[in-house]
Amino acid sequence: MSEESIVRSCAPTLAGMKTGNMFSTFFESRSGFIDDLRAYRASLKNKGIEFLPIKICDGRALMYMFRPDSLQRDISQPDNSEFLRQFGYDTEDPYKAVGALMRRFRDFPCPHEIGLFLGYPLEDVKGFIDYKGSFYKYAGLWKVYGDVENSKRIFKRYKQCTESLCRRLSAGASMDDLIA
Repeated sequence: MSEESIVRSCAPTLAGMKTGNMFSTFFESRSGFIDDLRAYRASLKNKGIEFLPIKICDGRALMYMFRPDSLQRDISQPDNSEFLRQFGYDTEDPYKAVGALMRRFRDFPCPHEIGLFLGYPLEDVKGFIDYKGSFYKYAGLWKVYGDVENSKRIFKRYKQCTESLCRRLSAGASMDDLIA
């Protein structure tokens, strides 16, 4: 897991623009992966960011980087909270919610409510579930069932952020230097 792959996948979260990002990474050595993860987690935790493997299987890990304060804000919004409680989530504690998400990954390849953990609008998460991924109005970083123009603006900001942080990393900045 390189800094470059983390920044490319999680720039909006590192920059404080987004609640969370997920990405998949491969590893050859489980002990090497755990060592890298411990180092990244220690560094990021000091900046208010968590970094956890949501699922590990056959030399591959699904990683979740998130800002606990932002996740708490998102999941405690009344509509989001009501929606997540239907699936058994504790919306009072972001760490308990992430623990429940990890458990859901044991039973489902990709629980669709995950969008709320990534900062997606509830309308789009519900639309994806209700229409089984079809009949969306626009597809960008997620499938949009609600406000297309607002989503396009968000997608553009996230893309610009990712390009900017990747340029800065290539120019010699460390990942710590990129965190807002």
